[in-house]
Amino acid sequence: MVFRTDFSDEGRWRSFVEQWDGLVGARIEAAAEEEEGEGTGSGSGLERVVDKVYMKIVDDEEAMRGKGVKDVVIAYQMWKEESDIEPGLDTKMCLMVDAECIASIVDVRTDDEKKAIPPFVKAVDVSPPTNGSVDDEYGGVFKVAISSLVLEFWPALRIFGHPSELAPFADPVWESADG
Repeated sequence: MVFRTDFSDEGRWRSFVEQWDGLVGARIEAAAEEEEGEGTGSGSGLERVVDKVYMKIVDDEEAMRGKGVKDVVIAYQMWKEESDIEPGLDTKMCLMVDAECIASIVDVRTDDEKKAIPPFVKAVDVSPPTNGSVDDEYGGVFKVAISSLVLEFWPALRIFGHPSELAPFADPVWESADG
C-alpha cells in the first residue's frame, strides 16, 4: 500500500505517478530481457509476478494531508482492521510518498545525482512492536528506490525476519540487500 501525504501540487503528483510507472515498468522489462537472454523467459516466474503487480494508493487528502510516519502506521492499521486484505498487501511495511519523495523524481537532477540518490519512496514499518529488540536508530522508516520495489524490496522483506534488518542497506537509499 502506498500512502500519499503531500497534496501541495496536483501537477507534481501526476508527474510523480507517471514517472513511478515508468521506473517500475523499465525495471521489470530489464529483468524480462535478462531472463530471455538466459533462456528462461517463456512461462517464467517473472511473467506471473508482472501479471499480479498491484499497489493500492491511498489518496485521501482529508485524512492524509501533511501526515507523518506515525499517522501512516495508524492509517494502515485502521485499513487492515476495516478491510479484507488482498493477497500480497498484508506486509510488514507500507509505502509513504511525501514532498521529499515527489521531489526525488520530479525535480530536475543530473544523472550523477540520480545515481547517487535514485528516485525513492519511504518504507514505513507496520509490523508489531518487538519489545525493544530493534535498534533505536532504526526509527521505523527508510528510503527505497522506486526501481527496486517490485523485484528486490518486496522479496527481501519476505526473506528477512524484521524490516529493521533491511534498514542498514538504505545508505542513503535502499536498492538491494546486497549492500
